[in-house]
Amino acid sequence: MMISSISKSAEGTLALFVLLWARVVLALIAGRFRFSFILVYPLAVVFGFFEGILTQSLLFVSLVVISSYPLVRVVLAFAFFIVVVVYVSARLFKSKRYVAAYIFAIYALVIPSASILKLNIKTTLQPYIIKKCSHVSAKKLKKIFVYPDCLKTKHKDICRELFERGSPYDVFYHAGTDKIILTGREIRSLLVFNGKGSLIGRIDTRGIPQFITYDPVRDLIYVDSRGRGCVSAIDPYESKEIACLFKSLSMGGLGDKLLFQKGCLLEDKDILIYTMDNLPAIFAHDFTTDEDKLYPPEHFFLSFLYDVKCFGDKAVVSFALHTPLLKQGIWILDSNKGFKPILKKRLLFPAFEMASSGNLLYVARPMQGKIDLFDATNLKLVNSYRAIRGVRTLALDEENGFIYAGSFSKGRVVKINLGTGKIEQSWDIGPAVRAVRYFENAKRAFATSQCGLFELEN
Repeated sequence: MMISSISKSAEGTLALFVLLWARVVLALIAGRFRFSFILVYPLAVVFGFFEGILTQSLLFVSLVVISSYPLVRVVLAFAFFIVVVVYVSARLFKSKRYVAAYIFAIYALVIPSASILKLNIKTTLQPYIIKKCSHVSAKKLKKIFVYPDCLKTKHKDICRELFERGSPYDVFYHAGTDKIILTGREIRSLLVFNGKGSLIGRIDTRGIPQFITYDPVRDLIYVDSRGRGCVSAIDPYESKEIACLFKSLSMGGLGDKLLFQKGCLLEDKDILIYTMDNLPAIFAHDFTTDEDKLYPPEHFFLSFLYDVKCFGDKAVVSFALHTPLLKQGIWILDSNKGFKPILKKRLLFPAFEMASSGNLLYVARPMQGKIDLFDATNLKLVNSYRAIRGVRTLALDEENGFIYAGSFSKGRVVKINLGTGKIEQSWDIGPAVRAVRYFENAKRAFATSQCGLFELEN
């Protein structure tokens, strides 16, 4: 009776603490003993299989042992989680690096994985989101599809599906069709807008798409269809899926739980590469032979490759771990050597943009609130620009000498003059800025947040 009376929100929050702690332990073990990929991957698979059982079992015990009051339980569980992470980190590393574990815990709790833990955070935060989004307003800011305004339109059902089940994520502008394409968490389709910002349709992906990758050779876009174990190839002219790539690897035993992340095209070789959110590997599809390959470097200890950019025969990847105690940063990979890292730079929670020449990297530094410019040939620091705290996404306007920086925590996008280093414009677009994109061919900039899809007008 006591357990049944507990709120689902508190139960999910407690499950989050248990799950995060288990993942931290796994990452710490892998990093401490430097297991090879062959040993670590099966361990991760086994953990993933029993993750639900483990979480629910420990959750049940916690519900009985800890106070029956939901608020007290959450506070105690949070305190217990922090103490254990700090203690174990200090014991393993015998240094002050345990502070990083504390930072990780706070960071992870700000962005909980609601879909895995069945935690309805939206219900708890709905009044806050409505209040914040109702006051979103800035000069030279065009609202394309925003909450709660969209509830008053004929697309109110799509509005509820996008904002009350998930949130807007990535955006792409296709110049050939004058279409704006939007992805969203927890919806199994792409939303399509015309060039003026009116919603004109949807594209079914049969999976949950988050990130959009453009193929300039075939004039197609690719999206990660989470839940299908493949990458959807979308024809923007016909507004439909025409293929699902990497299915051969998925059917080869890796399963439908593969979470593809971002991709890019090695144009000189006509090879599409993709990073993973839950597997330390590079996936490559060779269009000349129509073959899929998997490159599992032993260097990626339980890391997920976050961002990727291609230039020539090389790829630049940024990656992070479930804890910043271990390796993460920017690496440059050589496709001629099985995507072996040839240059490395350790950074915390990196996101980056690359100059068209491939010689310069603009790297977001969220903790410092700045953007560092690196020489891509040696990863040495060239310059730094003041940006905004929490910057997690960048978009480069190379022709006009600007860079856009979006802060997830501040809910703000700033436009920085690369010549003077000054912030020339600022837009408050609401909490959880997910993407900022600039499209050179159309001279248009877009951004997404918890509050919707916006165009940043110059």
